[in-house]
Amino acid sequence: MNFVNSQLFKDVQMAEIFADSKTFADAVPNLSWQSASELYQLVGPLQGEKLREFVMSHFSFANQAIPMAKLNTTSVNQYILDLWPHLHRSADSDLSSSLMPLQFDYIVPGGRFQEIYYWDSYFTALGV
Repeated sequence: MNFVNSQLFKDVQMAEIFADSKTFADAVPNLSWQSASELYQLVGPLQGEKLREFVMSHFSFANQAIPMAKLNTTSVNQYILDLWPHLHRSADSDLSSSLMPLQFDYIVPGGRFQEIYYWDSYFTALGV
């Protein structure tokens, strides 16, 4: 099942229960998109707080915060070394995401962008 075409995805995005539409697109289902969508078909359509409660009980959301207080900003080299572990991702083994799995480790831009984009690869390579 394509989660973007599911009624659950459409309802959540149209209801704007998150300030950023990318939040729900990046959500990880606790079981699977298929099971969450099928359960939603049984109890839905939901609106407002009921829809938000359904989503929060069936999906997990990654913490995107980087501990800025721990970063040393007096040295560029040290800053990169401090930030690197927060942006490094190991090769993908989880296939429950909407992202294409990558077989090698990679670096993400950070913040709301917890996945890799081709232009990030280019600029990361230039920087390294």
